[in-house]
Amino acid sequence: MSWYSRLVVNHPIIFIVANISLACILGPVTVFTVGLPDFSEPLLGIEPRRSKVTIWEKTAANVFAGLQNGTLSYHPVSDDMLPESDTANQFKSRKLRLAANSTESLQNCAYKAPFEFSLSDTRIVVKSKTGANILTADHLHSICRLQDVISSYRWPSKSCYLVSLPLYVTALANKSSCYDISQDDIDDVIELLQECSPYYFNGTLSPYSQPTEPSLSVPQRCGHLNAVYAILHLLTDDGFMKDGDVNRTELEFSVIAVPFEWSNNDTDFLLEYYMDTFENPDIRDGDVVIPAVFMNIRHVLFVRYIREDMLLFVLAMALVVTVLFVYLQSFILMIAVIMNVGITLCWSYFVYYYVVQMQFFPFMNLIAALLLIAISADDVFVIYDIWQKETRLNPDSSYETNMSETLRKGGLSIFVTSLTTAASLVINVINKITAIRCFGIFAGICILLNFVIMITWIPALIVIIEKTSRYCIPKTSAKKCRKCDNKLAKISDYFWGVIMMKLITIGSPIWIVSLLIFGILGLVVVFATPGLKLPDSNHMKLFKPENLFQKYQEDYKDRIRFEKEFESSDTIRLAFLWGVEGVDNGNEWDPNDQGTLVYGPVDVLSEEVISWQNKFCHQLKKQPFVLEKHRNDQCFFETVESLLTGPCVLKPPNQAWKKEINLAPCCEMKTLPNRTINEQCMMYYLNLTRGNLGFITGTEVLGEVIFDKNNDVKIFSYTFMSTGMFTSNYVYMDNFYMEVDKFAEAELSDAPNILKDGWFASYSGVVFLFYNLQKEIGRGTMNGIGLSLTCSFIVLLVTSLNIIISLYAIFTITLVIGATVGTLVFLGWELNVTESLTIIMSLGLAVDFTIHYGVTYKLEKSNSRADRVVHTVTTVCSAVSMAALTTFLSGVSVLNARVLAYRQYGIFLVFIMFYSWIFSAFLFLPLCYIIGPLGHTGDLVYLFRCCCRMRSEREETTKPADRGFIWQSEVNGIVLPRIVYEPRNSNNADPPWFRRPELSRQMALTNYS
Repeated sequence: MSWYSRLVVNHPIIFIVANISLACILGPVTVFTVGLPDFSEPLLGIEPRRSKVTIWEKTAANVFAGLQNGTLSYHPVSDDMLPESDTANQFKSRKLRLAANSTESLQNCAYKAPFEFSLSDTRIVVKSKTGANILTADHLHSICRLQDVISSYRWPSKSCYLVSLPLYVTALANKSSCYDISQDDIDDVIELLQECSPYYFNGTLSPYSQPTEPSLSVPQRCGHLNAVYAILHLLTDDGFMKDGDVNRTELEFSVIAVPFEWSNNDTDFLLEYYMDTFENPDIRDGDVVIPAVFMNIRHVLFVRYIREDMLLFVLAMALVVTVLFVYLQSFILMIAVIMNVGITLCWSYFVYYYVVQMQFFPFMNLIAALLLIAISADDVFVIYDIWQKETRLNPDSSYETNMSETLRKGGLSIFVTSLTTAASLVINVINKITAIRCFGIFAGICILLNFVIMITWIPALIVIIEKTSRYCIPKTSAKKCRKCDNKLAKISDYFWGVIMMKLITIGSPIWIVSLLIFGILGLVVVFATPGLKLPDSNHMKLFKPENLFQKYQEDYKDRIRFEKEFESSDTIRLAFLWGVEGVDNGNEWDPNDQGTLVYGPVDVLSEEVISWQNKFCHQLKKQPFVLEKHRNDQCFFETVESLLTGPCVLKPPNQAWKKEINLAPCCEMKTLPNRTINEQCMMYYLNLTRGNLGFITGTEVLGEVIFDKNNDVKIFSYTFMSTGMFTSNYVYMDNFYMEVDKFAEAELSDAPNILKDGWFASYSGVVFLFYNLQKEIGRGTMNGIGLSLTCSFIVLLVTSLNIIISLYAIFTITLVIGATVGTLVFLGWELNVTESLTIIMSLGLAVDFTIHYGVTYKLEKSNSRADRVVHTVTTVCSAVSMAALTTFLSGVSVLNARVLAYRQYGIFLVFIMFYSWIFSAFLFLPLCYIIGPLGHTGDLVYLFRCCCRMRSEREETTKPADRGFIWQSEVNGIVLPRIVYEPRNSNNADPPWFRRPELSRQMALTNYS
């Protein structure tokens, strides 16, 4: 390092200017060409790619999207084959009548909610603070006053008025204002609900003012104003008259709904409305409070919170630089750390996009900024402390000598910690979740570039500070400063070298045993019981628990019947598909690129395919995971065959058809037609019925053919309802999925070659995504921890070249992770994406302090373990402690973040720093004090040399003893007499010239002369 130290000392300005210039060029170039990161879709990337489940689900979603946008269809898109008997026109008119009925408006906008309310509309939850029944006059009056506050904000004219329980009670009681509601009015409404609720729960009562089917008898008063349906379906919790129990009339909470015709232009309005109205934590009227809110601005609000929470990053930086200034007493170094983080981010942003050529920047990458703040402060403390120690111990040495020693000790320590941390982060590329993989790449780049900047930027600044202080500070002041520094150094040495050393050494066995037990208990908590729990909600948590949006998602959404209607909590609809390959041809690093459909060969009308498909269809109907109602469904190809051989004129199967159905000429065939006629007739049937053969057969048909815009058959599928119910319970979903997968694998094994590529997924392509996310989070986290530990051990071994230090370090780090994650488990953490990311990242932060101690211990040449530990403590313990303090404060500064990921990361930083400092100081150092390596013990180079020497000596001593040898030499061109050695028995010793060949040559020369 002497040449590099000489370069830094003699030309520090070059390093400073180069770093700043590169940052000023690379940062703006990347921002202007790529742009700033876009976090408008924060959930992008929170999905596993490259896994079978996700690939099949995404392909099914693309098929579903094609059916929705018209690029695919269940029937030919041309009307050329429609018969003149306008049979298909009857089908079209039926759909139009239903559509007209479904959009028929009522006179009062307030009562359109039951059937026109959508998931994008605003819902405001109101409840009693004490948990009392709110179906009382006083509570409804309080809700009225809250409604006035809500409606006082100027809503767009296209918005309906508020829909709420007090408004329905007011209308049903024929009152002019909700403030006129009496308890008798409420009792009358309860009586109406008790009478009509059975019709709601058995599905008879529709969301319209009148029943949809005249044959069903529903009292007219139950449909009046849609009140019963609206109250039970939208405005009350599911505990109210639960399961049809009319005596359960206590209401825990109610919903105020705002049917709002959504458009992108209304985003700003709703955002400002929420910030002005609901950011007040004390929204109440009497005993009634608003505990939760939903608006269709969740992602927009999240982006705003990200921007606002960046101020907490500034606070973290302010705390760090304040500690830096107090400890280092250098304003320049304080500013340098701030600039160091900025320069690193500029370089990393450029490398991320242009060198690594990544296309996606998830919001979690911003966490790397906090990571950089912590690591930069840590590195500066270490380098500056070693520099100060070297200059104090060697005041007459040149700058080059002191800088060389500083970089030899501090640079090696920083290099090992940076490489280990970067390796533990980059190893996350094995994870299948895109956001975690991208974070691993970006954070790894940041750490490595931070090291490069740290060994160029900071040493150059230290040299400039030392040189300017020598010439700018008067000699008398310099002497006083040196005396003051020496006194402070003595105090520091006494504290760290005496007091801290006594704490470490006196109770070292107790420390080792206590921390060992604590760390092992933490590992048991993490990996055994209670263990890290997989997420039990399929909603990604974005905000802190106190947020009104988050409380709606966690506490209220699943308790509103309206929400349950749109949730995937009903029966899972499955689809088996052929003709489209289950592949992901999109960019696996870019969640915006979901790929396109890749069609494979499909021949639905060959005799072999029809025979196998009929067999598969019958086997499918027998499976326990298929809903009972499909047992009597007709198989698709058997239905086509029955239509070909059946009568030409069919009676109307239901009231929607006004005339008889004429299938001519595709009917009354005594033998099955050839392939061409068969295909034409099949397309005719599907065009006639808009893809559903059951409309003319009167029975359900299992199997569908999907066409593209050119009327070419692209996909054949079986779509059916299963017995499985969507749930966030991983074990249940895993058992169900594996049951279906086992059946599919067994059946497809003997399929014709053209059908072997069949696969299955949920019909919409979304049901199994959360299950697979749970699966990959659990698997990826455990694999990430294991591989990170392995990778870190290899890096430690290669860089430190001492196996004992490496084993002690990785042992300590493992216990730190166990203690940290075990504590987080007790705090109720679930293994979601954010938590998985922080746990995997724990190794990168846990490793720093232990490695600093380990490298310093190894570099000390003393033959006494106590002296080595004292040297280690006095050299880097203060720097490590300050680094722990600054990182701890960084974590504390973001604990109040509104974005949950930042808050979780802050909690993680607090505990990882606490445990890292405790375990490294009171477990790793006591281990080194009691059984630490001395001399060359454990050094890989020394062990390698010893092994080579022993092998060489063994070959020299065993080869002659086995076979003997003839030795002959030449001196000045004269050939010496041959010396013949023959092995003796074990009782006779070998001659000295055999054990030492140089003596044999000397003896031969003597004898010859």
